Amino acid sequence: MATSHDPDPEGEPEDSPDSGEGAPGADDPGAPAEAALESAEDFYPPSPRSSPELLATTGAYRLRVVSVLVSLFTFLALYLGLVAGSIWLVHALATMKDPNVLLIAGAAMLALFMVKGLFQRNRVDTDDMVEAKEEDQPLLFAFVRRLCEECGSPFPAKIYLDPEVNAAVFYRRSLLSIVWPSRKNLLIGMGLAKALSLSEFKAVLAHEFGHFAQASMRLGQYVYLANQVICDMVYGRDFWDDLLRKWRGIDLRVAWIAWVLTVVVWLLRGFLKLLFRLINIFNLSLSRQMEFAADRHAVAMAGSDTHIGALWKINRAAAAMRIATSGLESMTDHTLYTDDLFSHQRAALERLDGLLRKALSKGEDVGVLLGPYRPGRAIHFKEEEGEKTSLWHTHPSDHDREVEAKRLYVPAKPDERPADGLFRLPAALTRRLTAIAYRPILGRLPKPSRMRPATEIEEKMREEREEQEQAPHYHGLFDNRIVEPGDVDAVAAELDAAEASGAPPADEARAAAAAWTGEPLKIRMAEIAAMEKDVGTLERLESGEEKIPSGGFAFRGKAIVKKDVPRLLEKVREEVGTRRGGLAEADRAFFRHFYLLSGRAEAGAASCREELMKRYRCLLGVQKEIGRLNDIEREFFPLLQQLQGAGELSEGDYAAARSVLKTARARLVMSAKRCQDIRLPAVSHLEEDATAASFVFPGPLLGPLPEENIPGPWVGKLVEQFSQAIGRLRKLHYKNLGQLLRLQESLAPGLFPEAGNAPANP
Repeated sequence: MATSHDPDPEGEPEDSPDSGEGAPGADDPGAPAEAALESAEDFYPPSPRSSPELLATTGAYRLRVVSVLVSLFTFLALYLGLVAGSIWLVHALATMKDPNVLLIAGAAMLALFMVKGLFQRNRVDTDDMVEAKEEDQPLLFAFVRRLCEECGSPFPAKIYLDPEVNAAVFYRRSLLSIVWPSRKNLLIGMGLAKALSLSEFKAVLAHEFGHFAQASMRLGQYVYLANQVICDMVYGRDFWDDLLRKWRGIDLRVAWIAWVLTVVVWLLRGFLKLLFRLINIFNLSLSRQMEFAADRHAVAMAGSDTHIGALWKINRAAAAMRIATSGLESMTDHTLYTDDLFSHQRAALERLDGLLRKALSKGEDVGVLLGPYRPGRAIHFKEEEGEKTSLWHTHPSDHDREVEAKRLYVPAKPDERPADGLFRLPAALTRRLTAIAYRPILGRLPKPSRMRPATEIEEKMREEREEQEQAPHYHGLFDNRIVEPGDVDAVAAELDAAEASGAPPADEARAAAAAWTGEPLKIRMAEIAAMEKDVGTLERLESGEEKIPSGGFAFRGKAIVKKDVPRLLEKVREEVGTRRGGLAEADRAFFRHFYLLSGRAEAGAASCREELMKRYRCLLGVQKEIGRLNDIEREFFPLLQQLQGAGELSEGDYAAARSVLKTARARLVMSAKRCQDIRLPAVSHLEEDATAASFVFPGPLLGPLPEENIPGPWVGKLVEQFSQAIGRLRKLHYKNLGQLLRLQESLAPGLFPEAGNAPANP
C-alpha cells in the first residue's frame, strides 16, 4: 500500500540537496516579502458571474459514463467467469477417480495466471515531490481552501510541489479503493506557478478541483484496476512465465501439458488485449469529456479568457522549461549544476519570441505560441495548428477546449499579480526543487556542493550557446550535415607547394569561395529547404497523416492522387540528396581560400594556420566517429523498442538481439580508442589539447555481454554510454564548428556581405 510522504534527502547524503530544506520557516531570509498578499480577501481574485448551466452535466458526458460502465461490467462478468472456471477445473480434476497430477498442475497454473493480476499493487511515487505544509505555506493553503469552498470540492489530502509546468490530481489506487475511496492529492508544479498570474493560477486549480468533484473519477479508479489486471496478464512477464518456460524445457513426457498451457494462455492474452482496447476507447472518450467538465469549473471560477490565457501561457512556459532544461543538461557534461531552475526558465521565456520567430521562418508550426493571446470571443488556438485529437488521447486539443470554454462566454476582470506570491520560496526550497529536476537527466540528485549560482550557470550556457550558433549569412549551410572539405592535409601540401613556387591560386580560391556566399547561397539553401518541405508533405501523405482529397492534391502545380505519392517521394528525396551532396563543393572552396589567407603575416601567420588545421582535423575526426555510431544507432534503438515491447523472443530474434548489442558495445570500444587520437582545439569549458576521449568517454566502458542471458542492467548501461557518447560527439562537433567559422570570418570579414563587415581583403 502506497503512502504519501515528504522524501527525506538525508537518506542520500552524497547526492541530495541540503537536508531540512523542505520546511522553510517564516523567518527564513530567502522568503519573499508578503506585504502585497496579506489576507484571504486580498489574495483571492473574485469570481465572475456565470450561468448555472455552465456546470450542468452534458448529455455527451452521461452517455460516455454509461458506455464505460457497460464495458466494465462486461469485463467483470467475463473475468470472474474465467477465474471461477479455472478454479472449478482444478477442483474437478483433483476430485476425479484417477486424478492426473500433470493435468491438475496445468489447471492450477492456469488458475494462478487468472488471479495473479489482482495482487498487483500501485505505489504513488512521491520521491520527486516536496510535500507542502500549511505552517510553511499559509497563503497557498488559505487560497486552496477558499477555492475548494467555492468549487464545492473536498480539500486535498495533501499538497505537493514539484519543478514541472503542470498541476494534477493523484491518489492511491488499490482493490480496497473500490469500497473505500482514496482521498485525492494535489500536485502543483512551480514551473507553472512561476508563469501565471493569480487569476490564471486560480483557473488552473479550479480545473483540478473540478476533477476532485467529479463522481466519474471513481469510475476511473475502476477502469484503472481493470487495466491493471489486464495489463498484468497480457503484457506482464514474471515468475509465472519463468516457471512455465522451465517446465517446457524438461522431458516432453512431462512438458507436453506446459506446451498446451502456453497455447491456451496465448489465446487468452489475445482475447484480453482486444477487451483492453475496447474498455479504453470508451474510457479515453470519457476522459476527454471529464476535461471539458473540469474546464467549465475553471471558466466559472475565473472567466473564459483567464482560462484560455492560462493555457497559452502554460504552453509557452513549458517550451521555456524545455529550453532551460536542455541547456542545463548540456552543462552537466561539464559537471556544472545550477541552484535555481526557475531563473533559467525565466531567461528562456525572455528569449522565447526570438526562437519562435526563427522556427516560424523555417516553416515550423509555432504561430499560436508566438502570437499573443487577445481576450474576446475570437478563437486563438486554430484547429489546423492545434493537436489533432484521436481515440487514444486523454485530453482534447487546445482548440477544442477553447471552443467549449467560449461556448458560454464568461467575461472577468483579471488579477495580474504573479501567482508565485502565494508561495514562500526560500533558497533552500528552490534548490531542492531544482535538484529534483536533475533526476531525469542524471538518474540521481546532484551533490549540493556542485550546485552553482544560477547567474553563473546562465552565463556559461550563453557562452556555449553562442559558440555553437552559426551566423545568419550561412542560411543553414552547415545545419545537420557532414562538412566535407576533402583530405585537408593533402590539400594543404598542394597549396604549400604553390606558395613556395610563388604562384598561390589566391584569386581563384577567393572567387570559388565567394560563389557560396550572399544571395547565390541564400537562393540555393532556400531551394533545398523547399525540397525538404516537399519531402515532409509527401511523407505525411504516404503515412496517411494527411489525407488526399477525392479530387486530388496539388503538388508543385500538378494534381496528384494516392498512387503517385511513393514515386514522387523517392524522386524528391533523390533531388534533396543530390543538392545537399553538392554542398561539399562549398566546404572545399572555403578550406582552400581560408588556408591561403591563414598564411599571410597580417592574418596571424603560423599560429593562425596551425589553429585552422587543428580545428579541421578535429572536425573530421569527430565527424567520422559520429558517422560510425550513427550506423549502429539505426539498428540499436529500434532493437531497444522491440525488447521493451516483446514478452518472449524467438531463438532467431534472441540471437539477432545479442549480435546488435555486442556490435554496439564493440563500436563504443573502438570509438573510445580512436578518440584518444583526436586533440581538442580551444573550446569553452574544455581543456585545450586534451583528447576527445577525455570528454566523450569520461568513465570506463562496460564489460562484454554475458553469455548466458541479456541482463536488463547491462542493456541500460549500454544505452546510457552510447547516448552519452553520440550526444557529446555531436556537441563537440558544433562547438568546434562554430569556433572554426568565426576564425574563418576573421580572416575574410568582407567575404560575407550580409554580415555588414569591413570591405574584402585585398
